[in-house]
Amino acid sequence: MDYTMASTGPVEDSGMPTEAGYINGGMFKRDSGSPTGPVITVDVPDIDAALAQIEKLGGSTVTSRKPRRRCGLLRLLHRHREQHDRTVGERCAELTRSAVQLLLGMTTAEPTRKRRRLAPWGAAAVAILIIAAAGILWWAPSRYLPWDTADFPAVDTSALSPDQARVVELLREQHEQQRPGTFYSEGVKEPWCADFVSWVMREAGKPLSNPNSGSWRIPGVYTLQEYYQGEGRFEPVGNYRPAVGDVVLYDNSSWIGQHTNVVVAVDGDTATTVGGNELGKIRVHTVDWNDDSAVVGFGRLET
Repeated sequence: MDYTMASTGPVEDSGMPTEAGYINGGMFKRDSGSPTGPVITVDVPDIDAALAQIEKLGGSTVTSRKPRRRCGLLRLLHRHREQHDRTVGERCAELTRSAVQLLLGMTTAEPTRKRRRLAPWGAAAVAILIIAAAGILWWAPSRYLPWDTADFPAVDTSALSPDQARVVELLREQHEQQRPGTFYSEGVKEPWCADFVSWVMREAGKPLSNPNSGSWRIPGVYTLQEYYQGEGRFEPVGNYRPAVGDVVLYDNSSWIGQHTNVVVAVDGDTATTVGGNELGKIRVHTVDWNDDSAVVGFGRLET
């Protein structure tokens, strides 16, 4: 035979295993440099250190160390990966150059006519989007911005009534905790600004009463206004100056929709408010009630 055979279990005269589970077969082709005895493979953490130790103990190296070569499939995969990486890298570089040129209004040395037409249109589209975003941020009331436009004010509660002080403290706690809207709406998934006001008033010992159901929770801003009107505690915007604990009511005259929040501080014609469901969060904002056309009026805390 031209191959050295390795047997891992008992075999017949024909060389076939007599028990299942063993692997027998040719290991390497015989030639003048083939080993003439058994070969035992030992895994070591450092080949060079192991060979040095063998020589130190009186052994010798029969065959010098040779670099491992990749088999055919591995070599093919490695070559393909190198080509793929190079192709992807070149493509990424090309896309990066194109993006930079588009933003800067530049063209390559050999651009197609189509690219020359698209570059100014792309730059114009980006400029329009930036202008539109800036316009929305400038025009939209601050209560619909996705961040607090004011810090929670340092309120001197000694100058407030007990009911006002309790409302301020509740609003401060809820602003810090940032609970989800379903906490204030008894688990109902709905716009929850009025639910938030209802919950705060109940916890402050000033519960509301839904004109339709008698519940402490009034989920709608229009119904909330009806409640205050029925209680004789609604003040239309105009001559009234809101106080801490009053509820601000906003109309539905624009795409922004109805809203409500609670006053925690007043400075001149500007009130600092805390409201729920202001872009999904409890936020602190300011409102100039005379300049904000959406303000309908106020629900007084005090009777």
